[in-house]
Amino acid sequence: MRNTRRWVEPLLRLATELLARRFVSCSRFDPLHNPDAEQALYDRLPDWFSRLARDGDLTLTLEMPGGTFDATVSALEFRTQMALACEPLLQRLRLRVAERGPHLLQVHARLAEVPGIIDGLRRLPDTVVHVLPPGAAAQGLVGSGVVPGVGHLVVELPWDDGPADFSTPPNELSAPSASVPTHLLMGHQLYRLGPQPFRIGSALGPDESGIALDPAVRGLSRQHCTLRLEQGALFVFDHSRFGTRLNGHRIDGTAMLQPGDSLSLGSPPIELRLLIEGDVNGT
Repeated sequence: MRNTRRWVEPLLRLATELLARRFVSCSRFDPLHNPDAEQALYDRLPDWFSRLARDGDLTLTLEMPGGTFDATVSALEFRTQMALACEPLLQRLRLRVAERGPHLLQVHARLAEVPGIIDGLRRLPDTVVHVLPPGAAAQGLVGSGVVPGVGHLVVELPWDDGPADFSTPPNELSAPSASVPTHLLMGHQLYRLGPQPFRIGSALGPDESGIALDPAVRGLSRQHCTLRLEQGALFVFDHSRFGTRLNGHRIDGTAMLQPGDSLSLGSPPIELRLLIEGDVNGT
């Protein structure tokens, strides 16, 4: 599978902006409006990311010629914001796995450093995640047509061949196969999902299974969306002109669902949570 390099810069830029905003809020100092401070912020990112991945609330410090500036950051809030930003990527990868089968995902080392992202990638169904070592892109030039006298640039590898043979072994993270949601929770009501399509909207047909919501809710269609089992996986299909959101992001027509996912529709949003039934031992 093609690696995730084109997602690296936007997500790193977002992470940097989130931290810069905390400095503005806490000390009225914007490190992104000062070249030296901006460079200092970038230089500290690896250490800060490491702390944000494991700590709770923490204080980040920038020491500049004009003074020392601090920012308090909630690690949980930061990880949550980054995971939400990564959701469109996860939705696309889920669909690709459902369409083409098991995948090997090669992740840029800089992307893997950002808290909240690797955890989401590890939950992908039937996917093995490799974190490529630093400099992997440059290694791809060795033996490539970009360098005179050599062959072609490798940008994609078959999933079953593993990552390129670099001197530093990649960090391999195996994702367990995703379970299929068995129930849908809305408020205090639990609905069992079966082989038949499960409709959600302001009206149901006489022979349809699903949830009929209050037609007075704004942004709700008569046939808003459908949950349906296909090839051993559960999908949501959006039929509305208002949109259906999965984990905070509007889906593009269809999306694969996993236990723990949240669907929302209407305004104010009605939230529905996907669950899986456990056995008597709690597994």
